[in-house]
Amino acid sequence: MTQPSEFVREAIRDIKGYSFEDPILDENSIRGTLGLDSLDVADLVYQIEYEYNIDIKDVEMDSVKTVGDFIKLIESKC
Repeated sequence: MTQPSEFVREAIRDIKGYSFEDPILDENSIRGTLGLDSLDVADLVYQIEYEYNIDIKDVEMDSVKTVGDFIKLIESKC
C-alpha cells in the first residue's frame, strides 16, 4: 500500500493531468491552488476510500481544505 502522502499527490496529478515536475505541497489548497472542482474531489475521495479500504463521511470532508488535511484524515483512519 502506498504512503498516504504519495498516494494523494499521485491521484491529484492523475485527476488534473499535472506532471511529476509540478510540486504538490501539503499547504496547497485543494480547490484554490490545485483547482479541483467538486467532481474532482469526489473522484479523489473514491480513490482514497478504495486504496485504503476506509469510509470518508461528508461531514469529515468539511474540514479538508489542503493536501495536508487529506493526508491527516487518511492517517487517522488507517
